[in-house]
Amino acid sequence: MLLFNYCKTLQNEIDNIHDLAESFHKEPSGTLKISISSFFAQNILINLIKEYSKKFSKVKIEVSIE
Repeated sequence: MLLFNYCKTLQNEIDNIHDLAESFHKEPSGTLKISISSFFAQNILINLIKEYSKKFSKVKIEVSIE
């Protein structure tokens, strides 16, 4: 029984490692929050957000202009 429990624990750890490795191949998702001055927002950030959104469509972008 001791060997069985050890093997079961080991299999669970292998499954966890496999899940972690698979997560690196998934597209990023979640929320990206950016706080930036109005100058940079108007002149730089707009184009960067467009490019980023095309590449990572599952990421929601929240911009706070100060």
